[in-house]
Amino acid sequence: MNVFTGKLLGSFAQLKPFLTPSIILSFELLKALQAFNPSYLGNADYSGWLIGSLQHAPWTYWFTSITICNLELSNCHHVAITYLASPYSIIWYWFYTPLAQWGMGGLFTSLFIIDKAVLGLVFKYARQILLPYVIGSLFFYKLWPHDILIFWLLIAAYFWWPMLIAAPLVKLPLGAPLSVWQYIFNSPLSIHDPQNWLSYGTMGLFWFGALIVNIRRWRKA
Repeated sequence: MNVFTGKLLGSFAQLKPFLTPSIILSFELLKALQAFNPSYLGNADYSGWLIGSLQHAPWTYWFTSITICNLELSNCHHVAITYLASPYSIIWYWFYTPLAQWGMGGLFTSLFIIDKAVLGLVFKYARQILLPYVIGSLFFYKLWPHDILIFWLLIAAYFWWPMLIAAPLVKLPLGAPLSVWQYIFNSPLSIHDPQNWLSYGTMGLFWFGALIVNIRRWRKA
């Protein structure tokens, strides 16, 4: 090892205590930017689906439309869109509906505040998963806010094993009519949409992580 490499590694060693706090602070600032900046409130199609789902009865369909125009705004026409109110459990609706009363801005702000409370609990009781939590919560908050409740339940499963069961049950629309399950298995916008599998895979990763932690705890008991 030459002198330069030794000095470089020594510098990294000195910075190591500041690395995790810096990452956490940066990620939390990214969340704050989305929570309090209206330009980061998601695209209109996603906002219309999520907020619309929470303004309609669970597991129902409704129609809306958008106006599409050319660049000169000389030729515009309406396009009808059919939405299905979110195919989740009734508990999901109980949690999200009050938070969405003030639109996407109110929803993101509420989730941001709750996230800070969960972050505080993780920091106090489980610092070993602090960095995975911060990284995971950033993805769910910015990309899949409709699934961040499931993510929080999966984090709780690291401490209390029944949450391993509760998290999937909150995700699934148990008690929903057959048409909802047909939508899930047949619609190109549900489990057949490749974009959804990134969030499914992330939730599965945290679920298996919590399962392994609980198995190790049971073996030591």
